[in-house]
Amino acid sequence: ITEILKGAPPADAAEWIKDHAALFAYLDDTHCGASRPQVISHKEDELLTHTRDYGDASEPADYIEEFTQFIKANTNEIAALNII
Repeated sequence: ITEILKGAPPADAAEWIKDHAALFAYLDDTHCGASRPQVISHKEDELLTHTRDYGDASEPADYIEEFTQFIKANTNEIAALNII
């Protein structure tokens, strides 16, 4: 499609698109392999909030301690942790 449209004069490209409207409708309805449609917005991004999250821990040190305990408790359960 890109080669056809890239090399065509604008009027011919517009006519080709009109003649193949069903193809473009199909492409618009395709969900890119996902169960939900892919939504693309052309609006400018906006930061709504900024937070730091340490899971159930309230401080970074608490998070590190909880993670250390997780590794120790699951070393035999998760093969990749045996490397650490």
